[in-house]
Amino acid sequence: MQLGLCRLLVQVTLVVEVFIAAGQATAQQKAPVPEGAALEASQKAAADLYGDRFRSAKTLADKTAVAADMIEAALQLQDGSADQYVLLKIALQIAAGAGDAATALRAAEKQAERFDVSAAKLKADTLLTAAREATATAQHKAVAEATLPIVGNLTDADEIELALEVCEAGRAAASKSRQFALVKELAAKADDLKKQQAASQEYRRALAVMENDPAEPAANLAAGRYLCLIKGDWKRGVPMLALGSDVALKAVALMELRGADSAEQQAAIGNAWWDAAETRPGAERDTLRLRAGTWYQQAAPKLAGGLAGLKIKQRLAEVEKLGREIPEAPSEPTAPSKPVKPRATDPRSQLFAEAVLLMTFEPDTITSRDGKVQVADLSGGGNDGTVEDAMPIPLGRAGGALQFSGTGSVLLPTLGTHLTSDLKQFSLTLWVWQADIVGNAMIFDAGAWGSSGITLYRNNGGFRFMLPGGMARGDCMFPRCQARIWYHLVCVWTGSEMGIYVNGQLAARVPGEGPALSAEAAAKYPARLGTLASGQDKQLYFRGIIDEVAVFRRALSEQEIQALFQRGLQGEPLAKAPRADKGR
Repeated sequence: MQLGLCRLLVQVTLVVEVFIAAGQATAQQKAPVPEGAALEASQKAAADLYGDRFRSAKTLADKTAVAADMIEAALQLQDGSADQYVLLKIALQIAAGAGDAATALRAAEKQAERFDVSAAKLKADTLLTAAREATATAQHKAVAEATLPIVGNLTDADEIELALEVCEAGRAAASKSRQFALVKELAAKADDLKKQQAASQEYRRALAVMENDPAEPAANLAAGRYLCLIKGDWKRGVPMLALGSDVALKAVALMELRGADSAEQQAAIGNAWWDAAETRPGAERDTLRLRAGTWYQQAAPKLAGGLAGLKIKQRLAEVEKLGREIPEAPSEPTAPSKPVKPRATDPRSQLFAEAVLLMTFEPDTITSRDGKVQVADLSGGGNDGTVEDAMPIPLGRAGGALQFSGTGSVLLPTLGTHLTSDLKQFSLTLWVWQADIVGNAMIFDAGAWGSSGITLYRNNGGFRFMLPGGMARGDCMFPRCQARIWYHLVCVWTGSEMGIYVNGQLAARVPGEGPALSAEAAAKYPARLGTLASGQDKQLYFRGIIDEVAVFRRALSEQEIQALFQRGLQGEPLAKAPRADKGR
């Protein structure tokens, strides 16, 4: 299950790079909204030029004519200048105040093309003003006819409440201008927006729950449904459905995350989405069938000529009747052939001096390699881990994380070799979220817990840090912890003292001389996250979430510990993996 589960999650986030070649046309940079002395000077100049004419304009037609002339004059001025901004703004205000939606929206469009303003919101505010001031039937008609495109732009920008306000204003204008077909269309759109508004609010509530409980099933279902069924963001939404409480959607989401190596498997995933759609109401059924179409399109060419191919052809014909675009297929990224290293230009590199392990569990650091699920070490030390029965999840403390259900771990086979006889100092930092605090549970163990290992574990409701030799040589404990709360833990050994920091603050400090791991212990009991290095005692498996793990061959300072804690609070991963080589 783990190999396929990670395929969809292994998505390298591509940064858009814009190259401008000599002689090629370039996109116009939008100018900032002018302010200060430049704005005041332009406002005074505009008042001198157009004030008398505006004051003498008695009718709506006269005012509209002034606005139109100001727009044309503004377009003759230097793009992005304060003078141009002021003329377009005044023209917009005059036209909207006269109830002339068409002229006002033209001014808004020209302003949004040239200045750094929100086009969707500017046009919405403009239309609402024109709708309030409109008196003639033709003006109401213009407001109504401009409504749907603006509502669409607002919906795309997640401005659902404003979109609903504009839609209601447009419906009223359509009624006043006796455009009854448009009244009906806008009424239906308003109903859809109200549903989207409720779903958006539910999504925000779900994210708030997942902030403290990333694997909570009901919240994952609500967030996954919103992303997949409302926003069409299947990349982010499917992993949440896989953690959700809807049995049918969870099953098919897990199928999709496992991926498909053959046309038959692609068809099976399509069939699963189609079956899930059968019990759903109209819009949801259609969206799930579209997702089935995603997989059917991939399978169809290779299954043509058989009964399976005929079934796919028939179902794709049904999907086509929906008149909507089939979502793109999940991509299959190429696994890096070498250990992933952090960017050399990373300005934070000094903080990670002598780091021998950096794991963020972002999707682009988890891949399939040599028949196993691997998580990349971003320190450059090559200490990649093997994920064993732990699930990548999309929302940890900082981006992606690993969820441990009480049977899984991450094997770190080479890390122990960095912690042997020449080790003079040591630091371990990570974020943990515990599903419960009953009994003991291993968080990190290298070289075997107790007599010969470096260990961080939960013990009797607290966090305990131990060095080789057990309690006789070094034992540092923070006595109180709670379930379902994120903790930032840092264990530090200076060579003579041990300390444990909780959420950026020193919680305990005791003398501790070490020693480091023995070569024999490091080889016999490789380091692990989530259970004993020996992997033998099932009672000690961790249940919860681990994120942002780093191991250092030095003692972190209090300032560095605080910096790492603040980075996690801000949701920023420890490091960024470079893009995989795509052969360019």
